[in-house]
Amino acid sequence: MGFLRSLGRGFREAFRGIAANSVLSLASVSTAALTLAVLAGFLMAAANVHHLTTVVEGQLQVRVYLEEGLPEVDLRQLEAYIAGIPGVVGLAYVSEEEALDRLRQYLGDDQFILAAVEEDNPLPASFEIEVLRPDLVERVAFELKHQPGVREIAYSAEVVRRLLDLTNFFRLAGLVVAVLLTGVTVFIIANTIRITVFARRDEIAIMKLVGATDWYIRWPFVLEGIVLGAAGGGVAALLAVGGYRWLFRFVVERVPFLPLVGPDPMLHNLTLVLLAIGAAVGVVGSQISVRRLLEV
Repeated sequence: MGFLRSLGRGFREAFRGIAANSVLSLASVSTAALTLAVLAGFLMAAANVHHLTTVVEGQLQVRVYLEEGLPEVDLRQLEAYIAGIPGVVGLAYVSEEEALDRLRQYLGDDQFILAAVEEDNPLPASFEIEVLRPDLVERVAFELKHQPGVREIAYSAEVVRRLLDLTNFFRLAGLVVAVLLTGVTVFIIANTIRITVFARRDEIAIMKLVGATDWYIRWPFVLEGIVLGAAGGGVAALLAVGGYRWLFRFVVERVPFLPLVGPDPMLHNLTLVLLAIGAAVGVVGSQISVRRLLEV
């Protein structure tokens, strides 16, 4: 019961301080919202690049084109050799005829282009190899490079490597931007609360003289910081949720083949993260302000 009374008193004092310094409070909330909205943008971009990387990884293959007229016994020996390479998790043989059929399906209404090669199929047979991880692609390709019956090897590990680099860039850039802007937010929230503390310095001195603990005095200012930071996190969450839902619909309607992360549950989790970070920033700012001014 005592805790609830203390909590109620703390919130009353916190909102009184916010109202008394409404301009600085608005600046604190706006700065926190801007900071966390930028951070949310980097987090959503990194999540989508990571998702795209995962999709590409799932489709990553090494394609081994075979020499023409390869004897059946040599074909089976090569197949057994490929299946035994560490990291190979899938293997499919594509004949010359199947390769041509796939090309027909791909061309659709433009199949007339193939009229000149129908009688003499120029497409080679091949093995499609699925690997466990992207970093194994080059090793598998190297293993097969000089095997008898292998005409050419094609793979796209470079695409995955660049996507992974892009994911790491967004994570690092988001961290740097978040640190810088969080510092600005802490500074503004700290100054907002410092003005409130300074205005009540005489009251604080009397409270200390009559035996009030530092925590009892500090509690309303901590709650004020939490309210300001969480309010900024809430505004940032509204911007992020609204912006991403609009972007998701826009992309799905115009570029349906582009794999984006669905709004749910990503945006729900992002909202919780932004509120938590905002509240934490508010706590830090309030502690910076109150620590010195309690030494009276």
